[in-house]
Amino acid sequence: MTPMRLILLLALISLPGWALAETSVWPTKRSSDTEWGEDLFNKHCWQCHGRQAEGDGPAAEALQVPVPSLRGVSTDATRSDLVTTARQGQGPMPGYHESISRQDMRRVFLYVESLDKPQTKPTDDPDDEPEGPTEEGNAPEGEGNAPEADAEGGE
Repeated sequence: MTPMRLILLLALISLPGWALAETSVWPTKRSSDTEWGEDLFNKHCWQCHGRQAEGDGPAAEALQVPVPSLRGVSTDATRSDLVTTARQGQGPMPGYHESISRQDMRRVFLYVESLDKPQTKPTDDPDDEPEGPTEEGNAPEGEGNAPEADAEGGE
């Protein structure tokens, strides 16, 4: 085999691997525990507890016992007990010990806790800007500030 044919053969063999490397199906970043918990919550919990975990999911109406809100319930101090309860089940709520691991259930409650934290989103709406001094740092004219000419003693 000539060197040119060998180079051509090696190039053809490596081409599919190179093309696959560029279109990899592997995620480039691992989801955070909160994002992972949100996915699990949306798969297993929202139907009864509602999208915002307030106990108002579409299946809640059909139940004889009110579905509790999960908002404000989960904290660092209570999370372990809540994970155990959710995995074992309580009252009409089924247990999820066979379908959700303890670590994944912890992620669900991390997501629920994130719902209680204030969400800050950047906005372009000028009406959302806080009231206060103008860009120059002065209050609007007529609210205690004299024009500059008066402040220097001349008009």
